[in-house]
Amino acid sequence: MSKEHRPLLMRANRLLGAALVEHNLVKIEDLETANEKLIDLVAGEQPRQSTILGILAYDMKVLKEDDVLHHLVESEGVGLVDLRDYDVPDDSKKNLDRGACWAT
Repeated sequence: MSKEHRPLLMRANRLLGAALVEHNLVKIEDLETANEKLIDLVAGEQPRQSTILGILAYDMKVLKEDDVLHHLVESEGVGLVDLRDYDVPDDSKKNLDRGACWAT
């Protein structure tokens, strides 16, 4: 990951982690452990694995994806969209900063 995207990645993941704790989806102790793992992943130049959500859900198994989705739908009024059959036009991809996308 480029150095310009690291602050964005860290900020986005810290804000997400704080929101998960605020809404009682994870414990602060688990978030602190996940943040340490995140720092190690970022240092290892693995942008696709550098997500607090992935660490909490898949590595530490202290968060369920269904719980997050249910919270978003019920509490925040967010709708869900199935993107499996969605194709992004090539001209939209031309100016896309993929590093920034992975960082957030």
